[in-house]
Amino acid sequence: MKRFSNKWLSKRLLVPIGALILTVAIGAYAFAATATAGSRATTEGTASSQSGAVSPDKDRCCPDGAARGSCGPGSRFGAHHGPGIRGMGSGALTDEQKAAMQERRQEREARMQVFLDELRAKMSPEDQAIFDGLRNTVQQQRAAVESAREQLHDTMGRLRALIDKYRGESSSATPTTTSS
Repeated sequence: MKRFSNKWLSKRLLVPIGALILTVAIGAYAFAATATAGSRATTEGTASSQSGAVSPDKDRCCPDGAARGSCGPGSRFGAHHGPGIRGMGSGALTDEQKAAMQERRQEREARMQVFLDELRAKMSPEDQAIFDGLRNTVQQQRAAVESAREQLHDTMGRLRALIDKYRGESSSATPTTTSS
């Protein structure tokens, strides 16, 4: 009987052992994340029950006072409350943030223009003509897309207004079905 070498054994066990380590690490992380939220809710509930006083927030576990069932990872997915992305409040941009975004956009466009000018300088005259033609086409297509976007926005606004007109009537009246 031929004996297996350690090299063969290490090659055969490397993938399963790696998978096992990865699975245990992910499980430990998940347990730590859920155990932290659970222990916070348990300690708050224990503190209020030990004091004997009934707290109006005894069914709350999140720092912002959200209900117990609405806390935890992913609970704010799609919600429009709380601090929002990057601390922007309800999601509305302030005038300062809009100005900063406009400034960054202008800086980015200026850098791109410098890059394209340097690149064009390295091109042959034939390639420069093709390059200029393509850039003009891009500008025309962008203008067409912007015009179409504005038209779509106007059309969607009119559609929403028409829907809201009839939605208000249908929400107050009860739907009736007729059979013939």
